[in-house]
Amino acid sequence: MSFETDVWDGFDKIAEHISVQLTVAKDLVDMMDKRAKYEADYAKHMADIGKQLPGGRNPAAAKTETTMHTAIETVVSTTASLAKVHAELAEEIQTQIVKPFSAFLKAKEADRKRLLKEGEAKTKTLKSMEATAKKAQDNYERAANDARKAVDEEKKAKADLEQNQGVKKFENAAGKATTLKEKAIARMTQTEQIAESAVENANNCMKKTYDEEMPAILREMQKLSEEIFEKTSELLAIFTTGHERFEVPYKDVYALLGEKAKDGLDKDADLAEFIEKVKSEKEKYELIEFKKIPNPAEEELAEKEDAAAASAPEEKKEEEKPKEEEKKEEEKPKEEEKKEEEKPKEEEKKEEEKKEEEKKEEEKKEEEKPKEEEKKEEEKKEEEEKKEDA
Repeated sequence: MSFETDVWDGFDKIAEHISVQLTVAKDLVDMMDKRAKYEADYAKHMADIGKQLPGGRNPAAAKTETTMHTAIETVVSTTASLAKVHAELAEEIQTQIVKPFSAFLKAKEADRKRLLKEGEAKTKTLKSMEATAKKAQDNYERAANDARKAVDEEKKAKADLEQNQGVKKFENAAGKATTLKEKAIARMTQTEQIAESAVENANNCMKKTYDEEMPAILREMQKLSEEIFEKTSELLAIFTTGHERFEVPYKDVYALLGEKAKDGLDKDADLAEFIEKVKSEKEKYELIEFKKIPNPAEEELAEKEDAAAASAPEEKKEEEKPKEEEKKEEEKPKEEEKKEEEKPKEEEKKEEEKKEEEKKEEEKKEEEKPKEEEKKEEEKKEEEEKKEDA
């Protein structure tokens, strides 16, 4: 159980705890100084009244019977003896408590101030960088919101222009909206870089502070706290032991002090109680999470890419069309060449077919020739018969 592991982020609480410890010890030493002065003054008065029987130069007690006289002398003598004990206690408090403990507390106060200065410097730097990171993140979020609004405004302006083609007013509004959008996105990009850098710097500072610098300071602070506690315990032990010289009237007080101030003090129990009250809620520090906001420009690019992917098959067809034409053009000469090669054969075939047709025609004519002649002969005969009848 230690400040370094259990109160790693409680520098302020630890500093306050040590301050309270020192104040308690200083107050106690101040009280001891007054006690020593009061003891010395008390011893002086006790010694004065322990020099003679009560009643001044001609005390009435001197005239009493022996029994009473002896009893009163005993009171006077014991008073004188107690004066000596109180004087010795006053001397012991001054030499063994007030002077050495005042020097000790002065030195520890200097250590407290040094550690406080070092710790505050570290935490101040870290808090400053955390504040810078938060401010940069806030600026980034505002810029992101502005960029989103600018994108929406541009979409609206373009939609208006689409419905009002050729209208100067809407053309100007669309152009202006595009300019504002570009500026807003540029601003967002700039603040994003600044915020990301600020967060990274704050995280690096946090790691250095809590992993490297603060542990050493907390170890020194715990050592200082324990030293103050142990020294204060020693003070009380010395004071209590000083009362051992007192006789029966102080035994009950001594027993109580022995139980409460000498034997009942437990450094570990005190430390455990303090730490339990101020124990860190988290086991370790948490780094600041950089929250990236969608960039409208990136979203717009993604939308265009999706649209391009959707139209890819049509574009592919359009791209392949020229290739088909080119392929046809490449194959055309081959077709022409093939036709040229086949042309003589085709003509020769046609010539043969033509001759075959002519041959068939000749044969047909030869076959039909007698029939024609016979027909003419009949027609001639009929003509002659008509003339004869006439």
